[in-house]
Amino acid sequence: MSRCALPQDHALARVIDRALGDAKAAGLDELGQRLRAAQAVMSARPDMTAASAIVLVIRGVEG
Repeated sequence: MSRCALPQDHALARVIDRALGDAKAAGLDELGQRLRAAQAVMSARPDMTAASAIVLVIRGVEG
């Protein structure tokens, strides 16, 4: 089951979910996983600020 709960943008939710999974597999802690996911969001959406990306990741993870 997906760790990310962002129904409004499925493609971005998949980006976040994959980044979280990859970061976890790499042994990063929760903060590192979220930062890695925020970086992935900013790569997919260059118009998004770092603050917006991390908020999106946190909201997605906590659902």
